[in-house]
Amino acid sequence: MIQTLSWKASLKEQIFTKEDIREYLTLALISIILIVIAAWIEANVTLKIAKTMLAKGI
Repeated sequence: MIQTLSWKASLKEQIFTKEDIREYLTLALISIILIVIAAWIEANVTLKIAKTMLAKGI
């Protein structure tokens, strides 16, 4: 019973606060930017490396 009351007392009034939403959106934006950078590297840099390796017969 005491554990249940202490758990209920620790609950927030709101599920998500403005700070939680801001942190989530910041992390989502950083993730999207990193995915775009990784895709660019995969499409351009990796292709150049592969062509160089094939030309040298590696």
